[in-house]
Amino acid sequence: MKVGNQIKVVYQALNAKTGAVATMAVYDPADTLVPAMGGVMTEIGVTGRYAKEFTPDAAGTWTVQVNDDKGGKQMITYVVETLDLSDIQNPPVIS
Repeated sequence: MKVGNQIKVVYQALNAKTGAVATMAVYDPADTLVPAMGGVMTEIGVTGRYAKEFTPDAAGTWTVQVNDDKGGKQMITYVVETLDLSDIQNPPVIS
């Protein structure tokens, strides 16, 4: 993951419960809640899967916590860097 690139978080509700209200909380590398990056997720069709995007603005480990009103919970971390592989034009040759 790279600073400034959008990350799509997808959450599968417990027992694929459709119609749940899934809420995402995003924490920056200092473990500070960033309310503007979280919020209610959108269900993908009627699949019990929910999605929402956020865009990290600093390098480090970002944590996302999702809770839904049916009792489901999930947490995931994303390591965000200032560069990604597409930024490397001429990688060094290792011999």
